[in-house]
Amino acid sequence: MAIDKSKIPSNNNIVDITTVDKDENLSIGKSKDDIFASSYYTTSIYDAKEFKRFVKKVESIVRQSQPYREYLSILKEDYQLDFCAVMGKVDDDMASIEFHHYPFSLYDIVTIVLKKRLNNKEKVSTLLVAQEVMDLHFQHMVGVVPLSITSHELAHQGDLFINLKQIFGNISKFVKSYLKDISLSDIKKFNKLVEMSTTDDSTDNGFLDIDIQTNSKLEPISLIDYSKSKKK
Repeated sequence: MAIDKSKIPSNNNIVDITTVDKDENLSIGKSKDDIFASSYYTTSIYDAKEFKRFVKKVESIVRQSQPYREYLSILKEDYQLDFCAVMGKVDDDMASIEFHHYPFSLYDIVTIVLKKRLNNKEKVSTLLVAQEVMDLHFQHMVGVVPLSITSHELAHQGDLFINLKQIFGNISKFVKSYLKDISLSDIKKFNKLVEMSTTDDSTDNGFLDIDIQTNSKLEPISLIDYSKSKKK
């Protein structure tokens, strides 16, 4: 089954959020003393602590947005991702099914998008970054896997190996598109997961039957190509 673009909402604007507070549209300021002045845009960031705060704020905006809820509904209703990828016989009727971002967490994805915008001298605000992250979801360039609550908890604890064959989303396309903005440690982690996933014979629980075209061929990233991307 190929990606059906008709299933993508015509309006997936991230500003359709259910909760807004005075801090909602944070922008990185033009000086150390004005890092989060909402009236400014810039291409610089000065403080690691504020960078982390910014990323977490974007995470919150994405998770609370109406488009994100619509995206999750599309996965369950249109792509039938309503069962646990690890415990294949456990479906939505037996237990709550949640979606786990993998191999890159939502925090990782926001960080990568933010770094890309800063590196390219693009305007930066929480809503602009959140919109790009949400666009990546609807383009199926973000890796997600449906898990039961128990499996999800184990995954967050690092006690559960998830084969990349069990992932919905074209993670290879994401990595290649944002290559120079991904850390070397994350690239090495990705390559290790590719190696483990191609040698591990665990079942994909039907994921390749559901939508084989959303996850391109898994290939490790050449560290030479990675180094070249950093010089561009």
